[in-house]
Amino acid sequence: MIAYRRRIVVALGHGVLFLWTLTFCVGSIGAIWAGRATTNAGLERSILEAAEQPEVRREFANALTANAMPENGRLVLRDAPAIGSAADATVTSPAFAEAVLLTVQDANTDRGPADPGGSVQEFGSGRAERLFAATLRRTRPDLADRLPRRSDPVLDTTETGVLVRSLRAGTRLAGFWPWLVAGSTVGAVAGLVVAKTWRRKLRWFGLVFAGVGVASNPARNRVISQLVGSVPTGPDRMLLNGVLGRASEPIALGRIAGLWALVILGGLMLAIVGRRNALNQPNVKPAGVPSTGRLTDPLRVVRQVLSVGPKWAWRAGLLGLGIAISAAILQQATSASRALRCLGLSQICDRTLDRVTLAATHNSMNNRTDGFVFPEHELNVRAQLESGIRGFLIDTHYGKPSTDGRIWTDLVGVDRAELIRSYGAAAVAAGEQARDALEEPKSKAGVYLCHNYCELGAVSLQTTLRVVRDFLDEHPAEIVLLDIQDQTTPADTVREFDRAGLSDQVFAPPKENKWPTIRQLISARTRLLVLTENEEGSAPWYRREYAEKMSDTPYSAIRIEDLTGCKRDRGPSDAKLLLLNHWIETFPPEPSSAKEANARSFIVKRAKTCLKERGRYPTVIAVNWSEVGGIISAVSELNQRVR
Repeated sequence: MIAYRRRIVVALGHGVLFLWTLTFCVGSIGAIWAGRATTNAGLERSILEAAEQPEVRREFANALTANAMPENGRLVLRDAPAIGSAADATVTSPAFAEAVLLTVQDANTDRGPADPGGSVQEFGSGRAERLFAATLRRTRPDLADRLPRRSDPVLDTTETGVLVRSLRAGTRLAGFWPWLVAGSTVGAVAGLVVAKTWRRKLRWFGLVFAGVGVASNPARNRVISQLVGSVPTGPDRMLLNGVLGRASEPIALGRIAGLWALVILGGLMLAIVGRRNALNQPNVKPAGVPSTGRLTDPLRVVRQVLSVGPKWAWRAGLLGLGIAISAAILQQATSASRALRCLGLSQICDRTLDRVTLAATHNSMNNRTDGFVFPEHELNVRAQLESGIRGFLIDTHYGKPSTDGRIWTDLVGVDRAELIRSYGAAAVAAGEQARDALEEPKSKAGVYLCHNYCELGAVSLQTTLRVVRDFLDEHPAEIVLLDIQDQTTPADTVREFDRAGLSDQVFAPPKENKWPTIRQLISARTRLLVLTENEEGSAPWYRREYAEKMSDTPYSAIRIEDLTGCKRDRGPSDAKLLLLNHWIETFPPEPSSAKEANARSFIVKRAKTCLKERGRYPTVIAVNWSEVGGIISAVSELNQRVR
């Protein structure tokens, strides 16, 4: 009976060591998780996930709806459902969480919101508000025009804002948890060294971890309650709740550790009771029980732990430990993949612009959807953007609208001989025939996008720029490049950007040959790059591309064999931006010409040739008939390569 009792006591004591090991492992993983949950990428992930929680979205929808109300505080009854629907569509869109994250990051990097007095700051300067404005313009443009153009942001992200201060305090909150684990480990190791008997060692372990488990929860709850209590009711408070809830998940593991520590104390109590009972009995040494209570070798402790009790129990326990640790690590690894995606990929956010590749279209405006006579694309610019195209090679011309809807082209500055060299005599003859059939209208000339002869098809530059503006507002982590073959003056072209509300979003290329990262462009809200072929001036960002910023390859391929190599055509050899002209010129243009040229493997192979011959992958790859082949998948593959 005495031997049986002693074996129970020893088994309980060894079980305590097993529980301590499990507690230490889970607590350590929790500490790492907590430290990452509110710092750097972890904070980014927490904000993204918090912004997607239904209760947070609901608060944002309510705030966006309230901000859309006229200044007199009254909302026309018939417009309320439309505004509410637009707010719901905004907060449930894939871009909403990114808009919230970027708004908070602006403040966390000591960069406040842009000046709300700009010409494009409808519904305030916050990214969530601009996303809502773009949604409303798409669904109810008539209503968007009637609503006030300025309002308060839904998030208080100024430098003195309570949200930012609370998030920073939340970082410190998560930061103290690793110190608790480290302190408890030091205390446990100290007990291992100082305590004379194994029962005292176990008692010390139990007291240390029970104290940590019990003390950490009140401290955590008090700090969280103070942080949340300092934030007003609304999106700020709900977002903070969500972020701290995400950050406190690993601390919940600490709660479990505390409960296990209490189990340890219970085991110690049983061990003490068993020891006292044993002192009143004859001192019989059972087989397998050490003759002394001193256990100074940790490996010996482990061996004895594995030797006590049924083997299946220990195997099950070890299996459970492995599953617990693996599950925690797996969950952390899975959560880590939730991050801001730039151009659809999280790994390129911190690359400079010259180290990414953009899918682009040549003569982007020349498409069948907008009614061009000899189209080179099926999709219009809006649909190309949605499909993944981020670079647009467009031509600006002066034109006059006629009464039948066609545009008469003002061919000022156009060299007919150059047109024939570039496009062939048949194409030029077709354009001239269409132009001659239309008398010059008396209307005022405007800026249009057309392929030399607007009579064969044209769209207003203003209309296209508004499409780009809406896309940028709806996709806060995307960038767009416009390569303009300009037959219009810089002053007139810049004026169109001003009217479209895009000038303040255009990035001014650096004078030195050094480009910012994609994240920096996003943070600065300058996500539109404009480069021109012929002239520059009238705005700091209106710069000639081939003067110093970009070089390209020949653009007059007439058969597939011409689309090989990466020979330089225009631009300086040391330019960091490289345009790969990758299409076949045919008249009339045929989609079949792009079937082989736009194949994914063919594009990737030629891009690798550029790396070999020019020392860099292309920055822009321009094609015709982008809906044919695999230009989008080819660019995605190139962007995933280490640069």
